[in-house]
Amino acid sequence: MLDTGVDIPEVVNLVFMKPVQSRIKLWQMIGRGTRNNEACRYRDRLPDGKKTEFKIIDFWQNDFNKQADDRGAG
Repeated sequence: MLDTGVDIPEVVNLVFMKPVQSRIKLWQMIGRGTRNNEACRYRDRLPDGKKTEFKIIDFWQNDFNKQADDRGAG
């Protein structure tokens, strides 16, 4: 799980294999994919040596439209 305390800028694929009940944790995990190319130290691990995009694969239909501070069930 990539949430608090984990920083791997080279992440290019985020895969959600279970529902995420916390919106804050959901956005923390999404944030791991949004690190830009300049933050990457290990460019040899990136496709074509640079990070230009990332992909989210979600098997549980998590609600990505909710912001971390939204109230309600979740």
